[in-house]
Amino acid sequence: MDQNLKEMRSEIEEFKIGIMTTDTKVETAIEAKLLDVVEKKLEHKVKVDESMDIERRKYNLVVQGIMEEDGKDDEEIIDELMSSLHCAPRNVEQINRIGGKVEGRLSPVRIVMRSVEAKSEVLKRAKLLKGTSQFSRILSSLTSR
Repeated sequence: MDQNLKEMRSEIEEFKIGIMTTDTKVETAIEAKLLDVVEKKLEHKVKVDESMDIERRKYNLVVQGIMEEDGKDDEEIIDELMSSLHCAPRNVEQINRIGGKVEGRLSPVRIVMRSVEAKSEVLKRAKLLKGTSQFSRILSSLTSR
């Protein structure tokens, strides 16, 4: 009888160890699956964020070399630039300087156009700036970003 009891206790201990091992394996599998799901969702979010960023930027033009003139704000200067290009200033949605003001350095100007077509038209007509005294220095800097 004592021997039977020892065998039963031994079997119970083996079952406990087996259950704990199985429990650990199940927990590990669940954690791996959860980690995989989280990584896939994160990758998807990054792709969506990148797509949204590309979509948002497709309207942007960046112009280097526009002096900050006394008495004129950037909107007036960009209106003059658009007139030089024979483009309607109403196609400009937003104008702002990129980065902070640093003494001795010109900040680039970001121009957000209302449509991709309006942006393309500005880029096509950029060569018209070649003969102008005010804007000829920015001809090579007019870029799509």
